[in-house]
Amino acid sequence: MSPLIGVGVVVFKGCEVLLVRRAKGEKAGEWSIPGGHLEWGENLEAAARRELAEETGIRLSALGGLADVAELISRDGRGQVVVHYVLVDYWVRIGEKEASRARAMSDVSALRWQPVDRLDEVEMWEVTRRVIRRAAGLAGSPAGARRGKAGR
Repeated sequence: MSPLIGVGVVVFKGCEVLLVRRAKGEKAGEWSIPGGHLEWGENLEAAARRELAEETGIRLSALGGLADVAELISRDGRGQVVVHYVLVDYWVRIGEKEASRARAMSDVSALRWQPVDRLDEVEMWEVTRRVIRRAAGLAGSPAGARRGKAGR
């Protein structure tokens, strides 16, 4: 077997980040960033934009840049790997017009705009918090940059 590749987008509106609640999969019920699987022959950034549109209805022609690369490896009780993802995450800043299009769509049960400086109030994988804070620093969010440096 080979690792699966996932792509995601950290979407900022002002000092808030867009979170989606996963409806299925390894992290079902948890809050995360929009994203999903890379398809065969698909460019990483195009896949990230496609997943963002499929899960939230937000359609963008470009992203701000690469935020982070992370791994998710889960093992069963015997230590055997049952899930292995390589996660490539991008960031983008959007305005009110684009943000108003956000809707919970495929593979997500809900979405919300969360202040970056209040991420600890939301149940999510710690790596997702780290990626969001790193992306906030790259995107120029003052709240995210302060928290991101302390969290590394």
